[in-house]
Amino acid sequence: MKVACLEMEKARRGKERESASFRVKNIDARFKEIEDEKAALLLALAERDKGRPTVSSEATTTRGASGLRLRY
Repeated sequence: MKVACLEMEKARRGKERESASFRVKNIDARFKEIEDEKAALLLALAERDKGRPTVSSEATTTRGASGLRLRY
């Protein structure tokens, strides 16, 4: 009886492993899609800004009693 219980648990764990593997593959695929989409957006942004003149803006920081303030 104990051997049968162990075999049933083994089968159940095998199903869990398959399910987890499937989920990991889906997550990995989504990571790749995200990176591809991010690269496409950055490329489109670079193309859009290609002809624009660059504006030099220095950020100055002032520390006061109220905390950190950034001025552009």
